[in-house]
Amino acid sequence: PAHFLGHASVSNSVISLGCEIRGNVTNSVLFPGVRVGTGATVRDSVVMNDCEIDEGALVDRCILDKLVVVGRGARIGNAEGGSGRNRRSPTSLFGGLTVIGKESRIPPGISVGANVIVEPGLAASDFGSGPISDGETVGARTARPG
Repeated sequence: PAHFLGHASVSNSVISLGCEIRGNVTNSVLFPGVRVGTGATVRDSVVMNDCEIDEGALVDRCILDKLVVVGRGARIGNAEGGSGRNRRSPTSLFGGLTVIGKESRIPPGISVGANVIVEPGLAASDFGSGPISDGETVGARTARPG
């Protein structure tokens, strides 16, 4: 079963077996094994298998692929939908969603806007130090062996 711990709050959402909720989940779908930390908020989002949303993080209007970790206090997405379109994929991503690729690690405290694509498999060090603006695409900053 899903586990609701501490001050967990869930409304209008589908929560799969094996989830651990310690924060707030609203209008969202959580696949098996998702963990939502204390004080974290997931709103209007789809969170796939075995993702971890650390304490105090916000995930708003996002799709998180499997095994994504959202660091403590990170702010992902934008309730207002952001501005413009994704610059790399303007015909695919323009409705305000932020898409985080499989196995990416979102660093603690970072802000990631709307209409953003984060490519799969990124480490926290791939994000640099500043916020990620609406419409950006984040990819590895170094070449990977092929």
